[in-house]
Amino acid sequence: VFFNNRFHDRNQGAAIYLPKDCHGIMVMDLDEYDESYVRSIANQIRDSSLWQYVLFMFRSPSGGLKFAIKTDVTKDDNLFHTLAYEKIMKLLERMDITCEFDGNCKNINRGTYLTHDEKAYYNGNCRTLALAERIQKEYDNQKRSERHSAEMMKLQLANSDGTDVERARAWYDKEVQKIINCTVPGFRHQNAYIVAVTAFSIGLDESDALRGLYAYK
Repeated sequence: VFFNNRFHDRNQGAAIYLPKDCHGIMVMDLDEYDESYVRSIANQIRDSSLWQYVLFMFRSPSGGLKFAIKTDVTKDDNLFHTLAYEKIMKLLERMDITCEFDGNCKNINRGTYLTHDEKAYYNGNCRTLALAERIQKEYDNQKRSERHSAEMMKLQLANSDGTDVERARAWYDKEVQKIINCTVPGFRHQNAYIVAVTAFSIGLDESDALRGLYAYK
């Protein structure tokens, strides 16, 4: 189940490039199997100031814990969603709720398994946690940095002596790995296109694009 959003094309899968109608629901997932520990974390959340923003909470099929924070983060963007998730993690840490939440949940295309929990909690009237304005500046800075990095790499390659080419290839390899890490079934063709375009955008040639595609396959 995708609590936070729908996707543009059901046949293309739940890729990070396809979400629409985001609702600002951040699902936190605690992969822990010790019963007393899970109960302790659940009680800490109930007693915290964050509880007023909790939309639902239930035990996961594995025995862990899932709960959702309702936020004003409705931008259809994976980076924005990731920054919001990380902000909530920091809030939990400040409240001394320090546990190992599943980091994969920070991706906007992360689904959630449902389970039967007789004590499941739901509050349709919970408050909305304001995060969007606080995140916007950091988001803009990261996007600007990404664009600047690509532009500088392309500029260096225009007058390269071999060293800059290797540096560009190292940068490109990292970008390809990022694309591989966020790829889900159903959207491989679109991501393959992005792998190739990324190579050309910084001035690399067809051989580097092919190398990236081979790594991607």
